[in-house]
Amino acid sequence: MFVRGLLGYLPANIIQAIVGILTILVFTRLLSSTEFGIYALAFSVASLAHVLIFTWIEAAMARYWASEATPEGLASLYSTLYRAGLVLSVLFIPAAVAVCLWAPLGVEIRIAMAIGLAGVPVRCLLNMVKVALRARGAVRQAAGLDIYFTLAVFILGIAAAWLGLGGASPLVGLLIAPLLALPVALPLERGKSRNGRFSAPRLKGYIAYGYPISMSLGMALILASTDRFMLGWLMNEAAVGAYHASYSIANRTLDIIFIWLGTAGAPALVMALEKGGGRALKLAAVDQARILLLVTLPAAVGVALVARPLAEVVIGPELRTASALVTPWIAASAFLSGWLYYYFNQAFTLSKRTSMLLLTMIFPAIANIGLNMI
Repeated sequence: MFVRGLLGYLPANIIQAIVGILTILVFTRLLSSTEFGIYALAFSVASLAHVLIFTWIEAAMARYWASEATPEGLASLYSTLYRAGLVLSVLFIPAAVAVCLWAPLGVEIRIAMAIGLAGVPVRCLLNMVKVALRARGAVRQAAGLDIYFTLAVFILGIAAAWLGLGGASPLVGLLIAPLLALPVALPLERGKSRNGRFSAPRLKGYIAYGYPISMSLGMALILASTDRFMLGWLMNEAAVGAYHASYSIANRTLDIIFIWLGTAGAPALVMALEKGGGRALKLAAVDQARILLLVTLPAAVGVALVARPLAEVVIGPELRTASALVTPWIAASAFLSGWLYYYFNQAFTLSKRTSMLLLTMIFPAIANIGLNMI
C-alpha cells in the first residue's frame, strides 16, 4: 500500500512543488512587499483557525476509517463527523465575521483575514473527502483532487491579483477552489453516511483522539507563525513578506516531500497495524524510515546550499536579499520538523495516545516566543 501510494501521489506532489515555486515567483512580483506581508499574516490566522477548530475532524476520519470499515460503522463515522463539522461551521462563521469587524487592524488586513477565514469550513469539507479517499486506498481519486486544488488555487489567486485585490489575492483561490470542487467531490464519500446515525459516544471518542492532534498542530503553527506576527509587531509588513518568501521556498519545498511520503505512509501504517498487528507495523515503519532518510536529507542540504541563487531566480527584487540569509536556517528546521510530524509523531496517533503530542510541542512553542523577543 505504501509503495502504491508513493507512485500514485507522485504526480500530485510534483505539481505542488512546481506551483509552490511559481507562487513565490509570481506573487512576489505581482504584489508589493507590504501586500505580500499582509497575505502572510492573514494566511497564518486562517491556518491557525483551521487547525484549532476543524483539523480534529479530519484526523479522526483518517485514523478511524480502517477500524470502522463496515457499512454500519462507516455510516456512523461519516454521519457523526459531518454533523460535527456542520455545527462547528455554523458557530465559526459569525465568530470570524465579528473578529474581522472589531479587530484593531487596517482595512486591507481585515479584508484578507475575512476571505481567508471564510474558506476554512469549505476546505475542511474537502479535506474530509481527501483523507477518506486516502484511507480506503483510492489513490487516483485522491491525487486527482490534490492536483485540481493546487492548480485552481494558483490560477484563481493570479486572477484576483490582476483584478487588484492586493494581499487578499492568494486567499481568494483558497476560498473559491474548494467551493467549485465540493459538488463533485462530496458525493464520492458523503453517500457512505446514508442510513447512518449521529453517535454521541463515538463523537466523544473522536474528540478525545483528534483534538489533541489539533492542539499539537496548533502549537506547531505557532512555532511557524509567531515569527510573522512578531515581525509585523516589532518591524513592519515588508519584513514579514521577506521572511515569508524565504520560509516558503525552504519549508514548502521540504514540506511537499514530507507530505508526499506522509500521504502514502500514514494510511499504510494504520492499515498495517489494524490488519497485521505490531509485527506488520514495525516492518512498515522501518521501510518508511529508510525511504524518508534517503529522500529528505539530500533535499534539505540541497536547498540550504542553493539559497542565494534560488532567491535571485524565484523571489522578487524587493525581498530576495533578506530571504537568502534566512533560507538555510529554515531548511534545517523543516528537515527536523518533518521527521517529527510525519514519522515520530505517528506513534502517538497509531496508539491513540494523542494527548502526548502536546508535550512534544508546548515547550518548543514557548521557547520560540521568547527567542523571537530576544
